Amino acid sequence: MAEISISEVTQQTCLPPSTLRYYEEIGLIHPTRRVGGRRQYDESVLQRLALIQTGQQAGFSLAEVGVLLNNILNAGAGSAAGWHELVNRKLKEMDALLHNIQNMKRLLEDIMDCDDASLAECIVLTAQRHPITQP
Repeated sequence: MAEISISEVTQQTCLPPSTLRYYEEIGLIHPTRRVGGRRQYDESVLQRLALIQTGQQAGFSLAEVGVLLNNILNAGAGSAAGWHELVNRKLKEMDALLHNIQNMKRLLEDIMDCDDASLAECIVLTAQRHPITQP
């Protein structure tokens, strides 16, 4: 596979070099070698960066993305179970967040119906009807 320079990677991904260096530092990507002190990457880094971006868009932390990448790209016996578990856990987190957001929306809608004269008391009572929990 061909190698591409860090500047080519930044042009194709719109990621700044500092992000690429950070991803290297935390082990998400690896340069294949240095030429004249400049990083060279295997072209497969573009796919890896796309997977990182997709993971982040899905709400995964960079640490979780690293686990997913290792399980997906180093597919072997038992790898599917690892990433399925992580994805299921993230789905449960998203469900809890969605539930809380719906409660927050209802809370705000109910607060809008409060009278100015009893606003403080109304807000407290309304908040008690719409508890927000930690995911």
